[in-house]
Amino acid sequence: MDKGSKYGMFPLFLSLEGKTCVVIGGGKIAQRRIETLLSFGCRLKVISPQLTPQLQKLAEANAFSWEARPYREGDFAGAFLAVAATDVREVNHQAAVFCRQEGIFISVADCVEECTFQFPAVVRKPPLIIGINSGGTDHALVKKTAAFLRTRLEGWVGEKGEKDEENTNRKP
Repeated sequence: MDKGSKYGMFPLFLSLEGKTCVVIGGGKIAQRRIETLLSFGCRLKVISPQLTPQLQKLAEANAFSWEARPYREGDFAGAFLAVAATDVREVNHQAAVFCRQEGIFISVADCVEECTFQFPAVVRKPPLIIGINSGGTDHALVKKTAAFLRTRLEGWVGEKGEKDEENTNRKP
């Protein structure tokens, strides 16, 4: 990915339902990625020697399969989508190289240049799903924008897409 591209990245929405996704890492960043992926119905495998307490609970509830060990080359074989979110730069790099060779979409948490896709902030207000991304240049702006949209959409769009009359005439 060319961070300096004048075109940016194409926002593509994919069905992950039933598809195999693999995450290496079990820390805070991995946790956010895992929770998002689980909400889209994928078959998730997590590889990490340790997990955050919240991820530990999800693993115990069989929300995903967990292999309690470090990453090994080939762990992404057969995956549709991959996330490298360890705290070891060389491991994330090795994962990126493998996935690129195998044609597997990969997001590398610590190196935007190695990503073949970027993990967006996700805002959900059924039936809307909004992905927000800054091309890896401003995570604080993405976080603030997602929070703003979540607040603004609260009560605005109903389950079937009807507008909330109370907010219809309010200016943004």
